[in-house]
Amino acid sequence: MYLLAWHYQFALMLNCHAIKNNYKDAFIALASSYYWLIIPKYIYLTGKWNYVEIEFSNNRLRKRFNEAKAMQKAFGTERAKRVQVVMTALKAAPNLGVLGPPYSPPHRCHELTGNRKGMLSLDLDGHYRLIVKPINDPLPQRPEGGLDWYRVTAIEITGVEDAHG
Repeated sequence: MYLLAWHYQFALMLNCHAIKNNYKDAFIALASSYYWLIIPKYIYLTGKWNYVEIEFSNNRLRKRFNEAKAMQKAFGTERAKRVQVVMTALKAAPNLGVLGPPYSPPHRCHELTGNRKGMLSLDLDGHYRLIVKPINDPLPQRPEGGLDWYRVTAIEITGVEDAHG
């Protein structure tokens, strides 16, 4: 029997995230975002919690996303802060379903079309987007077509790009 206790789940999520990363990242994700309202429903009293596996398309991106100085140099101070918030939400999520519609604001995670079909985009600021690609093998599909966001548990970050230029 799974009983949901909101106060327990909130504390458990904070502790799980703090252990995996650090308290500052956990606080940023919870204080600057509304995900603390959505993600706790995936935590049960058993304490089991799965994270989205995050990989990078190259070592240069890995360095930019894992070192604060490299991130600020590459993206600027304000965009680096927004990237950290989005990355913290991705690290805390059990799957992409918690970031997808209808839960997508403020980062508006959405599927891309055209030559980028199969990739996803998360808003950062202005026209800049964090581009990710699901790497589950095989790629989970819904029966009616399209990506099954709730079964995507592994992504590859391909970069931060200006979507309109």
